[in-house]
Amino acid sequence: MPSVPQQIDRLFAEGTLTGLSDAELLGRFASGRDAMAFDALVARHGPMVLGVCRGLLNDPNDAEDAFQATFLILVRKAGTFRGPVALGGWLYLTARRVAIRANVAAARRRAYERRAAQMAQMTSEPGGSTRDELLSILHEEIARLPKKSRLAVVLCDLQGTPQDQASAELRLSERTLRRRLSEGRERLRARLAGRGLGQDQAMLAALCLREARITVPTAWRSATVRAALAAFEPAAAAGTVSAAAMALTREVSRTMLLQKLTLASAVLATSCLLAWGASAALLPPEPEVTNQGAAKAPAPAPAAPKAAESAVPPPGSDLAASAGMHPVRGQVLDPDGKPVPDAKVYVRHYAEIRWNEIDPMAARQKGRVAATDAEGRFHFELDKGASDGSYNSGEIGWHKAQIAVTAPGFAPAWIEAGDTAKQGEMALRLVRDDVPVLGRVLDSQGRPVAGVVVRIRAICEVQEGVDLDAMLASGAMDENIDNRSRYYGNPLGATTPAWQADPSPLWPGDRNTWTTDGDGRFEVRGVGRDRIARLEFHGGGVADGTLDVIARPAKASPKARPRPNLRKEVGLEGRDATFLGYYPQGTQLVGATFDYIAGPTKPIVGVVRLKGSGKPVEGAIVRGADPGTHTAVTARTDAEGRFRLDGVPKGDYYQIKLDPRPGIDPFFRHAEIIDDTEGLKPIEASVEVSPGVIVTGRLVDKATGRVIPPADVEYNKAPDNLATGSALAFSRLADGAFGLTVPPGRGMIAGAAAAEGKDDPYVGASLKAADRKQESDEKFYKFKTVGYHTYRFIDIPADSGPVAVDLELTRGLSRAGRLTDPDGRPVVGARAYGLSARDWSGTGRSQPLDAETFEVGGLESGHPRLLVFTHGARRLVGAAVLEEEDLKSNTPLEVKLVPSGAIKGRLLDDDGLPWAGARLDVTMFDPDRPPGFACSFGEPVTVDAQGHFLVDAFVPGVETEVMIIAPKGARGLLDGGNALRKPALKPGEVRDLGDVKAKKIPQQ
Repeated sequence: MPSVPQQIDRLFAEGTLTGLSDAELLGRFASGRDAMAFDALVARHGPMVLGVCRGLLNDPNDAEDAFQATFLILVRKAGTFRGPVALGGWLYLTARRVAIRANVAAARRRAYERRAAQMAQMTSEPGGSTRDELLSILHEEIARLPKKSRLAVVLCDLQGTPQDQASAELRLSERTLRRRLSEGRERLRARLAGRGLGQDQAMLAALCLREARITVPTAWRSATVRAALAAFEPAAAAGTVSAAAMALTREVSRTMLLQKLTLASAVLATSCLLAWGASAALLPPEPEVTNQGAAKAPAPAPAAPKAAESAVPPPGSDLAASAGMHPVRGQVLDPDGKPVPDAKVYVRHYAEIRWNEIDPMAARQKGRVAATDAEGRFHFELDKGASDGSYNSGEIGWHKAQIAVTAPGFAPAWIEAGDTAKQGEMALRLVRDDVPVLGRVLDSQGRPVAGVVVRIRAICEVQEGVDLDAMLASGAMDENIDNRSRYYGNPLGATTPAWQADPSPLWPGDRNTWTTDGDGRFEVRGVGRDRIARLEFHGGGVADGTLDVIARPAKASPKARPRPNLRKEVGLEGRDATFLGYYPQGTQLVGATFDYIAGPTKPIVGVVRLKGSGKPVEGAIVRGADPGTHTAVTARTDAEGRFRLDGVPKGDYYQIKLDPRPGIDPFFRHAEIIDDTEGLKPIEASVEVSPGVIVTGRLVDKATGRVIPPADVEYNKAPDNLATGSALAFSRLADGAFGLTVPPGRGMIAGAAAAEGKDDPYVGASLKAADRKQESDEKFYKFKTVGYHTYRFIDIPADSGPVAVDLELTRGLSRAGRLTDPDGRPVVGARAYGLSARDWSGTGRSQPLDAETFEVGGLESGHPRLLVFTHGARRLVGAAVLEEEDLKSNTPLEVKLVPSGAIKGRLLDDDGLPWAGARLDVTMFDPDRPPGFACSFGEPVTVDAQGHFLVDAFVPGVETEVMIIAPKGARGLLDGGNALRKPALKPGEVRDLGDVKAKKIPQQ
């Protein structure tokens, strides 16, 4: 063996192994334990692996152990690679994972001197950094690159592979490789600059060149080859591999295996909750993308799909970033658990539902992005920035993106991107498409209607345990659908689109519209047995409508649903021009074979003009609705401001509503009621809208000059501003800009960056003394800055043109710390509140921690920060308040978690009857927020049928209150008295409140 390196060098010179690919060398080693083949792999990839280990580990001995462990893991996985494989990228991520694990082990072995140095206080100004310090950050950012860019950077920059060889290895043209390499380098430069390092391309190239020139010591190479051969015999390995390297190999390999098992369990536990809805009016399909260059793994048992070991980050490691690419891997199975080859994979990015768009989901639909291989596996890169930056419940926007798969003969399966981020590779099981939906459209006289377009708005998969026959007999779905199923999109808030824009939209079944024939009949495929489809009907000279259909034969005629009444629902005696309920309520549920009765329609035609000038408004979205049926149709105005609404059901009166696109349409929201006229002739309407001023802007990092995408932007008029109109939600424009339509006069714009967790270094906004022009400003604006990073007052003259306003983001201090349990042991897997300045925005957003350590960002002098930590599985909680003195200290924070407090009891009304279905929400108060400002915390608790409740979420030392939301149907809030207002509990205390009488709080 000592002569092996010299033999390999000679063989390389003679070209014996030079022409062999990584896959061929791995095959030789796996099948015949060819030492020379494995040594060739070490020679080829060893410098890069060593560079990663040295970049992340200061101790040379630790680096040697990590280097050896990386190749020992390769030995264990050698037999699992199939076909072409980008081994350099796999080894890079494995080496980084091993080095990180080695760092943790080193920290446990040593005292806390190194920990104190790593947790030193950081300021908002970027400081100097040596090259060695920068290497750790460089490797961290390389690992975050999209896979296609990362592979190019690893091969060409870290390994020094010539571009012609790299392009052949990756099966790319040299032009494509150069583009990916350029994109990767630019992302690295931007990300390093975003972390305050400001490195230019020359510096970056020098660092990478240094990495590429690293030489692996001959002794290391020889020892690694001996260890690889000895790995087949554990007894022999004990004498050739260091104990630390063996421990790292076992721990990282076990982590990979546990991820596989966890993923398999999660698939079985959540498969009944998944849903996919068809899009309303979707874009044409994009060019198909295949899995070219994908590494194929052997197919294990269908119940336990292989975990993504190379591309998918560990759970919780990158859940909060709102930009960049997220690797998605999965496997498609048929109902019997067999892999499905050549299945199509689609993506639908998340978009917040806005009434000012004909269909906000339309632009978020992509065509086919991948296809499954022979083993039913697929992978692709998900563009996180294509989804809205934040979800209205505080959840990260791109987590709501939908991934769907289809194959001939089956109905689609789907999953949310957030599940893949938290759990890695997921199995998607298709449903048999063996129950067609057979319908017939009739008019109110029972005559068949031809030419009606039928479209699937959404598909719902009902949870197991629900009596489908009983639900079908009732004629309606349970209105509380979130407790029994999950939809894609927002079917209850959906509106009928402009059908003429795309008569044949794409959806995961390749078709989403059907037209009735001369007998009024149509047949819908692709729903799936026992699933519910929400169908929409348009055209044919009859009124638009909505119907829920379950792909299941009805044993008896479903109970008919009564026609909803607006006045009864909202308590109106007359007509209300502010009514916004354009969604179908009281939708009928029918079986797979049915007749649909369509009522008569009342067309509405008209023109939209600006108030005052009389100028026509082009491109405005107009909706008309019959408030009695909650059915709305949509149209756009032409160059003359004219519109026509076809399909509105004939009723007693109608509502016309216009919702502008903020920062695009120079007018404000408008709604009005018009009376019905005799017969079915069109009604003519003339609509005037109040003009506004368009404001566009950007959120700019003050330290780096980078534009940060907005998560939220809000405008509020000053109390003394009497101008007409109120600004609505903002629009996301190109290049990270935002747009608003605001009234003239004085007001404030507040903005929040799309930055979360470790990526949110910005301080929170608070009203400055210089901006308190009037006493009313203090009272009015003290709540308006909560949850934002920055604000700015503007004063716009009337009749102004578009105005550009940039908002500056200020970086704050940061502190790091660790969590321990009552015995002083580290706590892993907790959730944290308050790590960023926005966490206390009222939504109670929390962040998962994948280690016992944490980092607090955006700290600012004069603003204490409340930190709260919870570990649900262990019932541990803890809190700390960072005061002024804490910001000046370099001592690492240590927060000790203790058992949580709990309250229990029965919630009853004045008659002693249980408030079944009432919800108990815990709220907390932050010392840095305005008095009375509370933040939702933890998961809500629902009172059971007997009135019992148990709330286990109280943190000792944190001011807390319990809010009671009345059951569905009762509406409003309940007052449970002093027992629930501010319960002060000791660690681990469970306080039995007995019977708690709660009264309805009168609504103002």
